Amino acid sequence: MSPLDLLWLFFILSSLQPVLQRRWLDYQRARAFTALEKKRQSRVIGLIHRQETMAFLGFPLARYIDTVRPPSLHPEVFLGLNSPRRPLGRSGIYKVVSPRILALGIEVARRGPHALRHACAARLVAEGLTFKEIGDHLGHRSSSATSAYAKVDLAALREVGDFDLGDLQ
Repeated sequence: MSPLDLLWLFFILSSLQPVLQRRWLDYQRARAFTALEKKRQSRVIGLIHRQETMAFLGFPLARYIDTVRPPSLHPEVFLGLNSPRRPLGRSGIYKVVSPRILALGIEVARRGPHALRHACAARLVAEGLTFKEIGDHLGHRSSSATSAYAKVDLAALREVGDFDLGDLQ
């Protein structure tokens, strides 16, 4: 192998290094999520999974963690207001979400945190994601659990019905 070949090999490997590093970080992140899910026996959803989400959710959340969240040994993001500060449980989240939904005048059958899951799923359906992708996002183990979100989108249905097939019979 000549020195010129070694130089070319060095340049090729140097150009691949950022891609390989990104893949390695993604792999390590996926392993960490899997280990955490097994440890807690629950679904773990990363808050920042797309770049465009960073400005909407990431920066305010980072600011909350850095400036507002009280110091705690608990890894959970949201803690109760009263001492001893423990992670918010289901009833604590309900006490935050329910009055807010009521104050906004949103008409839903249930006003708890589960309404937020339904809203998220409805938005994902409207964006055109498959039920498999939605089920994975929500942590469903079966597709039948996701079928509850299969409501008819009349506007999209009318658009399909108005589609002109031309001379096709």
